[in-house]
Amino acid sequence: LEADQEWQSNIAPRWRDHVDNYGLLQLDICWIYLELESMEQLTDAVERLTVAERVLRKQVHSNFVTLALVQAEMGNPVPPLSAVFARLFL
Repeated sequence: LEADQEWQSNIAPRWRDHVDNYGLLQLDICWIYLELESMEQLTDAVERLTVAERVLRKQVHSNFVTLALVQAEMGNPVPPLSAVFARLFL
């Protein structure tokens, strides 16, 4: 949460939506809430997941997830960024 506060106070809002680090940070915070079984943070987690998805989707082609699924079904390697989207959709 300290890292999020740093982003909020020191990074211009336009940069938050243009670099994947901010989306990854939001995703990591949500996974921490899950590990802590912190139900009181559920509303915050939903908001953070929405931000994470918005930021991460801006980093890839609009068909990235579909193309990665097709590659996996064909037995081909999928891009490493697919792991991030798997974490997001779990």
